[in-house]
Amino acid sequence: QPQQNYSQTIALYRRLLAEFPNYRLVDGAYYLLGYCLAEQGQDQESRQAYLALVCRNKHQPPMTPSTRSRGARRRCTTVSSTSLPRGVSS
Repeated sequence: QPQQNYSQTIALYRRLLAEFPNYRLVDGAYYLLGYCLAEQGQDQESRQAYLALVCRNKHQPPMTPSTRSRGARRRCTTVSSTSLPRGVSS
């Protein structure tokens, strides 16, 4: 099967989260951002997006490559590896 390219979708979700952080469906945007990043093989950024969804008060979504390592080391105690989607580990 051909590999999908989600780069435009990822950019759209990042823009949505940056410009409209109080959007009523922001949880869906975090989830779909994490999914698209995982499908692109960007597991660290995908994990960060899922953590931002589950623990928004502690984790920020991956907005740019320079934010990749910031915040990624913090952990939310309510997230376990069994609750994360395929390809994402805590």
